[in-house]
Amino acid sequence: MENGRLVSDGGRASRLQLPYVLPEEYSFTLEFIQRSGSDGVHQMLCHGGSPLVCRVAKGESGRVRTSTVEVRKDRVTVHVDNQKVLDWKADIGDWRLRQEGLPGLGTSGSPTEFRKIRLFQVAGKGRPLRPRGN
Repeated sequence: MENGRLVSDGGRASRLQLPYVLPEEYSFTLEFIQRSGSDGVHQMLCHGGSPLVCRVAKGESGRVRTSTVEVRKDRVTVHVDNQKVLDWKADIGDWRLRQEGLPGLGTSGSPTEFRKIRLFQVAGKGRPLRPRGN
């Protein structure tokens, strides 16, 4: 944390696992600024019980960016700065988190400030792993 904001370091595979069990269908939105570096910002997700990773930015330091990944039964769609950049039938990625089925964030060689993290349920039932306030 830096001045009340979540900030990643410049490590090769910095990750943060979010304590929330994902529903079957959902949308996951980030607002962030890559502070420096030329590598990527990633959203770690789960589709059909399998983990996957979406790189949503690479090497565009200094400006506020927004990414939304929409996970549905038959596909995953990615929007960056309100432009659709990917629409595909999901495939498993290789950025593993400590516990499968949970969302996460990742950066690779790019210190990044995460300004907002939002997850919206569309179908199914997600739940926090810990009670609010802990």
